[in-house]
Amino acid sequence: MFKRHNFWLQLGLLIALVLIVAYFFPNLGDASTGKGLSVRYIDVGQGEAILISCENQHMLIDAGPAESSEKLVSYLDNFRLRTIDYVVATHPHGDHIGGMPSVLKSFQVGLFIMPDAAGNSVYFEDMLDAIADNHCETSYAQAGDRYAIGNAFATVLSPQKDMYSENLNDYSVVILLEYQGFSFLFTGDAEAQTELALLPSLPDTVDVLKVAHHGSSTSTTPEFLDAVSPVSYAVICCGAGNDYGHPHKAVLDRLTAAGAEIYRTDVSSNILINVTEGKMNVYTDR
Repeated sequence: MFKRHNFWLQLGLLIALVLIVAYFFPNLGDASTGKGLSVRYIDVGQGEAILISCENQHMLIDAGPAESSEKLVSYLDNFRLRTIDYVVATHPHGDHIGGMPSVLKSFQVGLFIMPDAAGNSVYFEDMLDAIADNHCETSYAQAGDRYAIGNAFATVLSPQKDMYSENLNDYSVVILLEYQGFSFLFTGDAEAQTELALLPSLPDTVDVLKVAHHGSSTSTTPEFLDAVSPVSYAVICCGAGNDYGHPHKAVLDRLTAAGAEIYRTDVSSNILINVTEGKMNVYTDR
């Protein structure tokens, strides 16, 4: 009788543990088992960090601000990552690269990708020091570069050859991700100049648009949005109550007119878009 009671007690504890893990770490299996494509827009406050996972390979686009680095590393640890195959620093601004030193110290990085554009901040210098300390292989992003992430393919659309701008945002690494007929566009903080240059190379439609520059009116111009519409989902990475008023109303109005369903990290916290068996689903923390 005692042994039977002990068995049911252990079974009950095991079920409780499984339920706790499922509640606190939703969709953990998507990254660890390699089923389908998962794109996670991570809530790092007023900044940006995105994890792409497919077939046990991973690409991290940006690492948020320095003050969110501990939160970011903890989030990534939930998926039992040891190696991140590609890490992309879209451009050298602190809200995108401040957490890079912590990422580089916490995970083995296969290839570090960034634009050939130098910043003049301590965040940029700290990132370069971390790259050197961790002996990371690096590559300057150029339009046409192509990377396999499992069965998904990431193609760099920008920076384009011989481009010049006094605005570091315009050097943002822009990436088109394609998987089983679905497309995601990651735009960093690209502004109007880059968007105009991108028009000839953009796909006819984009299923998921990561809205540039946190929803600032300096980006997501009508011409750019017309080129990629219809857009099923638009994701805006920004912090609650930020000092910049992001996202701007004009951009929200344009996205709504384009038929996009809008998701925001300041409203929904972490956002997961998962593609499996030809279907796309969106999950949010709140």
